[in-house]
Amino acid sequence: MFDFSKKLKISYVKEVAKNQIEDVMVVGDGHDSPELNKKRFTWAGKHASKEQPACIVFIGDLGTFDSCNSHEKNDTVKGKKKPTVLEDIQSLEKALSAFILPIRLLQDRQRKNKIKIYKPKIVITLGNHCDRLARFIEKNPEMEGFFETIFLPIFAKAGIDVVPYQDYFQFHDMHYTHTPINGMGKPFGGVNMGRNIAMNVSFNVTHGHKHELYEYVQPKISHGGEVDGIHVICTGAFLPSGYREPYAAKSQSYWTSCLTMQRFVGGKYKSTSRVSIDELEVLYG
Repeated sequence: MFDFSKKLKISYVKEVAKNQIEDVMVVGDGHDSPELNKKRFTWAGKHASKEQPACIVFIGDLGTFDSCNSHEKNDTVKGKKKPTVLEDIQSLEKALSAFILPIRLLQDRQRKNKIKIYKPKIVITLGNHCDRLARFIEKNPEMEGFFETIFLPIFAKAGIDVVPYQDYFQFHDMHYTHTPINGMGKPFGGVNMGRNIAMNVSFNVTHGHKHELYEYVQPKISHGGEVDGIHVICTGAFLPSGYREPYAAKSQSYWTSCLTMQRFVGGKYKSTSRVSIDELEVLYG
């Protein structure tokens, strides 16, 4: 399996002026697959070009990777309908190309007009669905090298830094990961997931995985100075409007599809807003 331990820690922590405003755009779980169109990724790229956030974070599970789904055995009817690994990879590459094209076109116009070029920091924190590929490679040693020579270059081509599954990317005082892990090495869960996370971490967290929206704030006791708290934010998903993954097709889960916009002032997290997939379609479809 590819060893991420040799890579430098990825973060964006800089000294900034007290009145400096910076935005982060978070793209929720995209769950791209060959049968889904890529329009929503084009809309996200156009929104990034319009708003020009300092940083863009794909929160993980950008691809579903049903080709590596161990829940559906290959000798079953459903298993025989799974895409190939190559088809999943090619689909993911198309999704990223759809996203990055509007940004590249903006940069070309800026370059032509000799104005400051928009160069956001773009990061993906890998999720459990992309980890399917890593585990599949581990169980099939004849595929050794596939992760670093086929999978990771897709992100490098798009100028996207890759953060390993379960690791964090830090932007000022916010930490991004696909799903936070508890002291037992398992993902946090439960009805009060936000509170559970906030009570066990000492830093702000933005995560995906749950496909729902919430922001939980755990206040901290402050004797003088600025009163602060631990913010835990779940971004929702970034799926086509009304779409449910097959495993949840009959559930009544409140899945939300949107982009999450976060604002930082003087290097401190201040607020979160959302742009729904339906709004994006009206604006850019």
